[in-house]
Order: sequence, then structure tokens, then C-alpha cells
Amino acid sequence: MKKVVFVLLILIAACTSTVQPTEMKAPGQMSHEGAVDVVIENFAFNEPVVKIKEGQTIRWTNKDSASHTATGTGFDTETLAKGESKETLFDKAGSYDYSCTFHPNMKGKVVVSQ
Repeated sequence: MKKVVFVLLILIAACTSTVQPTEMKAPGQMSHEGAVDVVIENFAFNEPVVKIKEGQTIRWTNKDSASHTATGTGFDTETLAKGESKETLFDKAGSYDYSCTFHPNMKGKVVVSQ
């Protein structure tokens, strides 16, 4: 009987795993690679204003069915089809308005501080 209980305990321990909670990123929050993620979804940028520091990168990811861009003074993701991403490095402080060239009502702003 002791052997059966022991074997059962070993089987239970082998089938049980510890699940660590997954950290969820808020929109515009740093990803594990160091880029700040901005998702394009429902014909909108998920963060209308993103605040970053000089030298940080923004990764735009299109999760919409239509193609989009993030185009502003000095940067352009070019066309992003569904599922595509493009990163842009911001190395100078300032305020950068941007929009989608296909859908001009889609607007956002990147605020870069020193």
C-alpha cells in the first residue's frame, strides 16, 4: 500500500506544474526587446500619445484587416499589411505628430524627452 501511495504522489507531482503569471503590457509600454509597442487596430493607434526618451524605439504593429502606415515628419513605416511591424528610432527630443497616409483621420503623437 505504501508503494502505491508513493507512486501516486510521484505521478501527481510529475503532472503538476507551477504556472508563473504572465506580465501583460499596457499599450505604449516597453516590450521585452526594449521597443515601445503601438498597435494599430480598429482603424486607430492604440495610444494616441506615446511618451518616450531620446534613443528609444517605437514598434508599430498592424492588427487591422486593412493596410496602414505611421507617417510623420522625418519617419514613415511605409505600408504595413495585417500582422506586419516596423520600428522607428527616435534620437532627438521633440513632439512628432503622425497619421496613416491611407486613413488621415487616424492620428497620433510621439513626445520624445531628453
